[in-house]
Amino acid sequence: MLLLAVSHAMKPTWEYTALKIPMDFSIFSGTDFDAGQVTEQLNALGAEGWELVSTCPVQQARGDTAYVCALLKRQVFDHDTTTAQPDQPSERG
Repeated sequence: MLLLAVSHAMKPTWEYTALKIPMDFSIFSGTDFDAGQVTEQLNALGAEGWELVSTCPVQQARGDTAYVCALLKRQVFDHDTTTAQPDQPSERG
């Protein structure tokens, strides 16, 4: 039983956030895809401890993609899940 108690105490805790990336955001407009800008955004979030878990396009009623939802997670070490949310990528310089 002691082994189970130790194992449970070491179980990581995660917090999650969802970012809304509008399709009119500069990395998606026109026919050019700026992989460098996307990499820069993800590296900035990674420096804050966030890890990209998944992305999902969200479509408008007429079928066009309205925005991309990016799901991120980071480990919580003090078990306080009231930490601030990361900036939206469109707000980063």
